[in-house]
Amino acid sequence: MRKKTKKTKQEIDSITNLNSNLASETTFNSSTNQVSENLFSKENNIEEHNSDSNKEVEEKIYRETDKGNDKKIEQPLSLFPLVLGSKSLMWVAIAVASLFKLYLAAYTMGTNDIFYWKMFLSIAREYGGIALYQKLSWWNHPPMMIHLLNLIGFIESTVGISFNFLLRLLPTLADIGSLWVVYKILELNNKFSLAQLLLLAFCPISIMISGFHGNTDPIMIFFVILSVYLIDLDSRSLDKLLPEPIYKFFLTYEINNYHLAGIAMGLAVNVKIVPVILAPCIFFYLPNNKRRFEYALSALSTVVFTSLPYIFQDPLQVFKSTFGYSSFYGNWGLSRVLLTYFPYEHWVNKFFSTDGKFLVFGLIILVSLWMNLFSKKTKIFYQVGVIFYLFIVLSPGFSVQYLAWLTPWVTILGLEAMAICYLTGSLFLFLTYNWWSGGLPWNLASADTGNWGGIIINYELLCWGAFLVILFAYFLHIFFEKYSELEPSFLIKQKSHIWAITSILIILISVKAFSDIVLNYGPHLYSVQGKTLLERQKKILERTYVGMSAIYSENGFYQESINSCSKALEVNPANADAYNNICVAYINLKEWDKAIEAGNKALEINPNFQLVKNNIAWAVSQKNADSK
Repeated sequence: MRKKTKKTKQEIDSITNLNSNLASETTFNSSTNQVSENLFSKENNIEEHNSDSNKEVEEKIYRETDKGNDKKIEQPLSLFPLVLGSKSLMWVAIAVASLFKLYLAAYTMGTNDIFYWKMFLSIAREYGGIALYQKLSWWNHPPMMIHLLNLIGFIESTVGISFNFLLRLLPTLADIGSLWVVYKILELNNKFSLAQLLLLAFCPISIMISGFHGNTDPIMIFFVILSVYLIDLDSRSLDKLLPEPIYKFFLTYEINNYHLAGIAMGLAVNVKIVPVILAPCIFFYLPNNKRRFEYALSALSTVVFTSLPYIFQDPLQVFKSTFGYSSFYGNWGLSRVLLTYFPYEHWVNKFFSTDGKFLVFGLIILVSLWMNLFSKKTKIFYQVGVIFYLFIVLSPGFSVQYLAWLTPWVTILGLEAMAICYLTGSLFLFLTYNWWSGGLPWNLASADTGNWGGIIINYELLCWGAFLVILFAYFLHIFFEKYSELEPSFLIKQKSHIWAITSILIILISVKAFSDIVLNYGPHLYSVQGKTLLERQKKILERTYVGMSAIYSENGFYQESINSCSKALEVNPANADAYNNICVAYINLKEWDKAIEAGNKALEINPNFQLVKNNIAWAVSQKNADSK
């Protein structure tokens, strides 16, 4: 017989406890499965209510389950120490940076772009807004800008606030909005860092462009960032951002985040046409055709509505002028390199200056396809950053205010990328404005005095090279995110090596810039000559007025050309170019005696002015012909 084994009391208790634990675990798993089934059932109910357009039920379930759940925000790895503290510090930084921009807006004249905006306003008032498209070759802005100009002019005439200040107040307000939206996007992507937002708030590029330059690029970028944020925002989260009556209105009429994102993009496009380059990546990123239709219809409706009545007065001319947007070839990056090695008449430069933008747009489409249709989709904030940097790096034309397009998007890459972008961009921008304004302190900076030269070109190419590095960093990040199965720690280590090298380069660039700007060339980098700042500023002002008179004359506004020259002569009565432009304007007005008189005054100043001699001879011949 087999002998039975006696179990001790301790063994029996142990087995009993084990069985009890197993039973408890089974009960817990059963409960968990039941909870999961209930949650899944709720989600299915939400989808059914959505399909039936019953937004009130969705709102109730959302408020009971999701609202109020705080997510822990992960700090991004960085070689620079993170500045931790209260978020109120961020708002203090925004206030200080904004006050500095407003100070520049109040106490400087800005760049010659402000003079051109004033010119546009005077033509719109005198001849109607559609005349800007029909008579002025320089006007390439969407129709909404005419309404904005009229509003600024109305405020100036009724309240007494200067046009120069108002035109720069709007970009300053747009920067505040952009910073807030970037903060929300970084928070949404678990990459919030107070240090990043402080660096963005005090970015010298934004301070110089918004506070001093005087153009609408920061306004455009604000609406683009807002559109990007709304695309990824859960529709149910709108109740956290909107007052309850407005949120209920949206629920009633089934207005979702895609509609609002489309409206924001429509406003961006009607500030400047540039955001159309984002159409491919946004189209492929949106989840389905229904959302694409909602987004596109909202954007298009906004563009049409804010373009009334001009878009129907002469639609073909409005389209040609707006989409004919271009800038100056040969003063940036790739076009600078091509002109260095090939003459302008070479087919390479001819092709790139005329058709290069189509080549760039084709490349943007290919990159957009790659980011969306192969493996998993890249987050839209990364995609928009890639497209803007790709466009600027390869663009055949360039103006310095375009740097405002890039500053917000680089925040997602971390402090090192921000540092190299802001440092190189700020150095180049500072030297350019200093060149145009005749030295510190700045008052008026005019590109009409001539394009930048000397060592500024070195900093232009340095800035372009830095953007190439940032673009490479974007592609590297997207590649690893889409395809790599390497351990995250390995990727972090490789990224740290890359940014360590970049940080060393930043230090070397800073030392070299200090030597160039402060110790050697800085005091002498002026586009006009003069012993004192006052002399240089007078030359800059008179050249600005003479340049405007030429634009007026080229487009048939002859009396306005004469008025502009008269302002130049108030600054410098011995300006032969101004008298010559007056002579040309009177010739076109067929007032021969006044043309001859203005021409003779120009010859008194410069007896060897051959162009004036030709104009006088023509005026005399026409006068004699009329007298016969």
